Amino acid sequence: MAPLKFSNRYLYPKLHPYEGLRGNLPIVNPSFYVGIEVEAEGVAHSYAHSSIPGSWKITDDGSLKDAGAEYVTVPIKFKYIEMELRRLFWAIPKASFSSRTSIHVHMNARDFTDEELMKFLLLYLIYERNLYTFSGDRWLNNFCIPLHSNPEMARVALYRCKTDSSDAISWCKYHGLNLLPLMGEPGSSNKYGTLEFRHMIGNNNVEYIMDWCNIILSLKLAAKKMSVSSILQDLIDDSVLSPQFTHQVFGQWGKCLGLDNPVEFSKLKESILATKILCLSSGVLV
Repeated sequence: MAPLKFSNRYLYPKLHPYEGLRGNLPIVNPSFYVGIEVEAEGVAHSYAHSSIPGSWKITDDGSLKDAGAEYVTVPIKFKYIEMELRRLFWAIPKASFSSRTSIHVHMNARDFTDEELMKFLLLYLIYERNLYTFSGDRWLNNFCIPLHSNPEMARVALYRCKTDSSDAISWCKYHGLNLLPLMGEPGSSNKYGTLEFRHMIGNNNVEYIMDWCNIILSLKLAAKKMSVSSILQDLIDDSVLSPQFTHQVFGQWGKCLGLDNPVEFSKLKESILATKILCLSSGVLV
């Protein structure tokens, strides 16, 4: 029997088609669905309600000050995200982005199997420290906790995926990589079919945000294409340290991680060692 996708196990809200304008920046895949949450301060709600594009909705966020608000897209194909971001920032030109603000990206993962989720977690763990650096280095933020800071939770998640029992994964929504939107929070029936990336600092730099989205979606493509055995063998052999492996995972967006910088390369080595330990303790590596 073919492995079940998450879309065959859970009932998710329907993805409605949205036709927008395609931007000019390069994108790794035009048809993947994503959702963006942008936190901003210094925005007047009465103005924002009447001026933001219809593809965004505005919500209050108690953690934001100075007339803060959160802008959330409908689920939308990646090819339209660039222009939707530009339309939003054109509508709130006086918005400010303090350390209280952040940008969350939701990546559609309904088409993942347990094995593909495990591959995604492995690749994410290998590069986690570098991903944090690129997205604004919220490594010590209590609302963006690294997986490597909670190795037991990461170990159990890898084990559950390996044994096709990811439904039983326990998770904290304040991890930088949040799995709960895919499987639902305890005591809640809300499931959206996404993985949430809480890493990025608040900003209105469209090119920067698009690079971050391309990095995230490159991880998804790699998890779809690469085999578990090849990832683990490269991990054992330390081939994951090579520029060729990074290019295989991220393509042209691998350069965003700055691994030619000795500091970033040392972070990669630390993440690789920690990931090996997690794989051994979870039974993924034997």
